[in-house]
Amino acid sequence: MSKQLELNENERLINYFRQHIFVLRYKLLISFILIVGPFFFLTLLLRFEFGLIIFFTLIFVGSAYLTKTMILWRLTAFYITSKKVIDVDYSKLLNKSISQVPLNQILDISFKKKGLWQNLINFGEVKIVIAQGTSKIVLENISKPQHLQQILQNTIDSVQIKHEDNNQLTQ
Repeated sequence: MSKQLELNENERLINYFRQHIFVLRYKLLISFILIVGPFFFLTLLLRFEFGLIIFFTLIFVGSAYLTKTMILWRLTAFYITSKKVIDVDYSKLLNKSISQVPLNQILDISFKKKGLWQNLINFGEVKIVIAQGTSKIVLENISKPQHLQQILQNTIDSVQIKHEDNNQLTQ
């Protein structure tokens, strides 16, 4: 986590959030089938000349797919620091997108949970509206969206209070 996140001197990490692991259910199921499935057909596969090759190839492909899925899930995150928010997105292993917004440019934070699964398992969408026109950061399938909203709002409030205190001291 710290290797991909570079903080300034007086900046500290407050919290970070990821997509809920539930959104990976289909990818995890495919990986499980590719890894475990060949064991059920081992005797059938061994009858063929290339059966053992097929057996190990399916296990290798399933393991590689599982590894890639978990790495991408682990690397993609939303960070709240004492001075800014950082959205790190990995769409593929080598496709990285980073958005940084200072806390004083955030105008609104809202979250939405729709449907049975999102309400039962506690994940949803968080929208962060930025002062730069109609720009916004949308975090989909984020775990504990209400918690993220509260922490971010509290952080913004504390930064504003410190800024106001500093302005009063200089006057």
